Amino acid sequence: LEATTPLFNALHRVPKGGEMYTPLIAVVDYAILTFISRVKQRITKIVDGKTAFQLVGANEKDKSKLSGAVESRKAYAMLLHEYGVLDDDNVNIRTPITDAIDPIDPSANDTPSNQSKTNSAPAPLPEQSTEDSALEQEVTNLLPLLQFREHNYGRNLVCCTDDELMKAACLAHSLIKFAGLLERRLKYRRGGWRRTTTNSLRDAIASIRLKGLHMAKFCRIDMLCQTVKRMSQICKSAALSARDSVRLPSCVNATGEYLATASDNLRDASGNIITAYALSSLEQYIPLLLMQSVRCIARREVQADLTRAGIEALDRTGSVIYRDLKGATSFEGSFWDDAAAAESFERSASFVALLEMDMPELEKFYKENPDEFTESDFRLMFTIDCPRRKGDLRRWGSVKAQLGGGASVSGSVRSSRTSRSSRAS
Repeated sequence: LEATTPLFNALHRVPKGGEMYTPLIAVVDYAILTFISRVKQRITKIVDGKTAFQLVGANEKDKSKLSGAVESRKAYAMLLHEYGVLDDDNVNIRTPITDAIDPIDPSANDTPSNQSKTNSAPAPLPEQSTEDSALEQEVTNLLPLLQFREHNYGRNLVCCTDDELMKAACLAHSLIKFAGLLERRLKYRRGGWRRTTTNSLRDAIASIRLKGLHMAKFCRIDMLCQTVKRMSQICKSAALSARDSVRLPSCVNATGEYLATASDNLRDASGNIITAYALSSLEQYIPLLLMQSVRCIARREVQADLTRAGIEALDRTGSVIYRDLKGATSFEGSFWDDAAAAESFERSASFVALLEMDMPELEKFYKENPDEFTESDFRLMFTIDCPRRKGDLRRWGSVKAQLGGGASVSGSVRSSRTSRSSRAS
């Protein structure tokens, strides 16, 4: 940045079309393109072969599938807001070059439409209904992570080392900030590009910002992969079959320790904004992973004879991981969502509590709350052997018939959280 300061200062002083203008533009373009080329090499060195990069995709301009779903989340809007990125600044939208004169503010009596053209503001945060829909879409694109057996319970997931994740977070923060600084040098104070700013310069700045935002997405998905890699081991823990005492699965403590360490490392490397984004939504995904572990046990994907101590261990797992995650995200500017965390962890606790019921209690709960969980989840609960009941699929068929042929009769439209659970199961 310091090396190019004289070039940018001269850019606005040299007459456009003058003898020195074209060579100066060529030097600036070359400097920016060289920088972008080196950034690409550094990014490739970090993300090559990583599971998160395969999920997010290599093309930062691609808005389909997971990348598009990630951008529709509230956390992404908060990320843009924290960095002061406006709608006009973001990704592929380019603001037209304005006249050399600074724009004049409209009068107070002007029409609202004209007022809005001049007064730019950060994009509003998504409403709750939009956020629920975005989360459902994101979960749909992350199904490979939620199917534990497909990645051999985390063993086939390739994640960043601590050093690589710190470098990725630092790069994300630096590129977004750098793009903003370059942009301010090429814009009027009141907004709008200067006449001396070429299309190639604007495209280069947009490319730098896109790469920074893409690396921020990579950090967030890699953090989720790290969490899945550890928590997918819960269903294989010997603690679930313990008979004498209640013991937490060792991977639970490992997850908590990793989250605390990662939070400290990322804040040291990139500051609070990227760290907050990287840890965002874990308060919704961790309960989903705990529920997925219960499904794996119910489907007998692993050899685990559940005991009362094992069910108690699952119940305590939710409490412990909530405490650890809350501690890891308790810093200024965190994107932690109290309402989402409470809803998600209460839901997973209710799901684990189904394992403690005897068959009459389970039947009663199903009759009174047929839409609390998906039909496939209830079916699993009727087939699993638990300390207080034996699986009996015929009882499931009988209760289902009493409800009129399906669990969804009493509520034809399930909530978005049930839809997410259905996709995962």
